[in-house]
Amino acid sequence: MSLIVQLALWGLLNAPPARSADFPTSNSPAGWSDEVPSRATSWLDELAAALSPRIRALRKEREEVLNQLSAEPVPNRGPTSEAIGFHSTGSSQPNTRKWVQVDLGSEQPMDLIALVPAQVAVGGDANGGYGFPVRFRVEVGREEDLSDARLVADYTSEDYPNPGNSPVLFEVSNEKARYVRLTATKLWQRPGSAGRMEHAVLALGELMVISGERNLAIGRPVRASDATETPPQWAKVNLVDGQSILGLPLEPVPSRFNGYHSKEGEKRQDAIKWVQVDLGKSLPLDEVRLIPARPRDWASILGFGFPLRFRVEACEDPSFANPIILRSEEAEDFRNPGENMVVAPGNLAVARYVRVSATKLWSRGDYYAFALAELQVFSGGTNAALGTEVTAFDSVEYSLWSTKALVDGYSSQQRLVDLGSWLRRLSHRSVLESRLRELDSEHARRTLTVLKSTGRWLLAIASALLLAGAALGYRYRMVRLLELERLRTSIAADLHDELGTRLTRISMLTEAVDRQMEASNATKPHVAQIFAMTHEAVRTMDEIVWAVNPRNDTLEDLANYIFHFAQEFFRYSTVRCRLDIPPDLPPIHLTTEVRHNLFLAVKEALNNVLKHAHATSVRVTLQLKSSLLAITVEDDGRGFTPEAQRPGGNGLRNMQQRLESLGGRVDVESKPGRGTNVIFQANVRAAAQKS
Repeated sequence: MSLIVQLALWGLLNAPPARSADFPTSNSPAGWSDEVPSRATSWLDELAAALSPRIRALRKEREEVLNQLSAEPVPNRGPTSEAIGFHSTGSSQPNTRKWVQVDLGSEQPMDLIALVPAQVAVGGDANGGYGFPVRFRVEVGREEDLSDARLVADYTSEDYPNPGNSPVLFEVSNEKARYVRLTATKLWQRPGSAGRMEHAVLALGELMVISGERNLAIGRPVRASDATETPPQWAKVNLVDGQSILGLPLEPVPSRFNGYHSKEGEKRQDAIKWVQVDLGKSLPLDEVRLIPARPRDWASILGFGFPLRFRVEACEDPSFANPIILRSEEAEDFRNPGENMVVAPGNLAVARYVRVSATKLWSRGDYYAFALAELQVFSGGTNAALGTEVTAFDSVEYSLWSTKALVDGYSSQQRLVDLGSWLRRLSHRSVLESRLRELDSEHARRTLTVLKSTGRWLLAIASALLLAGAALGYRYRMVRLLELERLRTSIAADLHDELGTRLTRISMLTEAVDRQMEASNATKPHVAQIFAMTHEAVRTMDEIVWAVNPRNDTLEDLANYIFHFAQEFFRYSTVRCRLDIPPDLPPIHLTTEVRHNLFLAVKEALNNVLKHAHATSVRVTLQLKSSLLAITVEDDGRGFTPEAQRPGGNGLRNMQQRLESLGGRVDVESKPGRGTNVIFQANVRAAAQKS
């Protein structure tokens, strides 16, 4: 028995103190198995599980929930287009009543109503559930004023938990109606500065009305009690534009191809490119879906190749002599849909051929192109275009691009699935994640309780054994008395210094956790601070890992990383970012030092644009002539006089030092009111050999 206690005390004395991040919290649905715990946490978890049947049951149930989660689709985690959704005006009173309503045009059978939350960047992080009503009801009816309203869902008597990024679904089988209305009776509010609450609002990313596998609400008229119109982010039409944080209905089966791409090298943006499918026979058309490309080799570019202006047509004749226009977006530039489908209503037109014509092409840098991942034509609730014959004005037929890939049932990334069943699976995933958070919270609470109780028993046993040892020592022979005295003195000192300190820290942590559990809201600032620090650490670690990984030692990887970083860096700012990078860079080897210094120099220049230039746009250009690499960061900001640089400023000096270490140079061209050009030049082959 004494040996067991000694081993237990040795483990407590030598284990590092447990960090708060090692224990699962209700804000971390991934729980304790998503990160490798510290040795102390793992040891304490195992001890608590061995002593508590309830903790073992929680672990078993958690494994079952994780197994179910692995079979469900993973929702999108970030913005998919510029459009966010619908936003009401603000109100100082959260109990103000606000509503928004969709007109389906005529009575329509419906199976499902989906409320998709809006996602807004707050403090540099994308947060879902922005503006989602705290209390609300959903109604349908045949009359515009809903005098014949039929209640679909009623959450007006209690607060509804914020859904984050997950869709909120309501089944309405065997229901026919023309109007769908969401009425908020308690609005969402966000804490502001100095403890004050910001104005209460109603916001929603998308309102879907699903019938079969179609969203009947797309493109339909929207009315509201009031609205904020600040396009492209907020507008009533954004509520039914088919674009939301959910993105495309996909399941995790990888695609083999990117899709269709027009012939490379087109120098005219107004050149007309088209692609069409032959359905094999004349069919009544429900709708046509255009799935934007997101190439596997350029995954950071959403809406790759999607035309700025286009039209969708149907015809009985493959030459399209007398086409039926299903949708035309040629009067002005169409907002890039990002990771969302674009739908053209079929209006039950009967046709055999469907064509998409691009009349203003997407810029790929040094030429213009037209690209799509998939073209779907729905008739009778099924995709009639799947596997059909495809023809095009011209196309790229190599690598990951092919006309056949336009009708293979995949986006550029994964397999496309039915919209209705996909929404239901996303909703089920949200339920499972909620249960996972409950399990993790109870696990943490019970683990702490068990360990507190075990610690008291261990301390009592250790004290009793020490007293017994001291008493038995008097019975030893006198010749060993001094040795035993020295040993007891050493043990007492160790216990006082080591065990006493650690037990005091455990007690303090226990009291802090107890106080936080008594007021659940008290943990939020700590969790937010931990999350912010972790987010910044992860981003910094990503740069370090990229810099030291030898697999990234090429010029193409440097260009791709700069491209991805610049897009993410300006994503939530008002600065428009354009990047011009050659599509085919030679396989030049770069060392870690060369890549790291070039990237940090460009990063410093981009940071200066965002912090000091007051620019509306920035352009990053990469050019390679022989082995001379030139990277230009050009902005339209207020400019400055380089000779009169602010004393003590280190930004330009740091960039110069980095390039000089590579045998290169930095040129700054700027005048007040005329923007700034920062040009980095280096002989990459010579720099790599020098390093």
